[in-house]
Amino acid sequence: MAVDDAYIFDSNTSNFMTVIEQRQTEMKTATDFPSNINKHLNPNVGEVDQMIAFPISSHCETMHEGMQMVYAAMLANNFRMFTVEDNGTTAILPNAK
Repeated sequence: MAVDDAYIFDSNTSNFMTVIEQRQTEMKTATDFPSNINKHLNPNVGEVDQMIAFPISSHCETMHEGMQMVYAAMLANNFRMFTVEDNGTTAILPNAK
């Protein structure tokens, strides 16, 4: 294969690239979706991140103690590794092993 042959594509790849080029408006809409949803949720937003991160739990995730509570809530509620009784005692579940 010569150096110039590195950019020769088969017909399937060429057809796919043609379809993508013809659908630039749709592609732009899809790539702008994260920014648009952030602007919809918060019209006063300036420069936005490209993701939405809703809170994991009701605890303050920016403090050390709050993150401990977040991890505890995830392990108890999402991963079912232990249960917490009303009196504060815990019981390890089989998933913890």
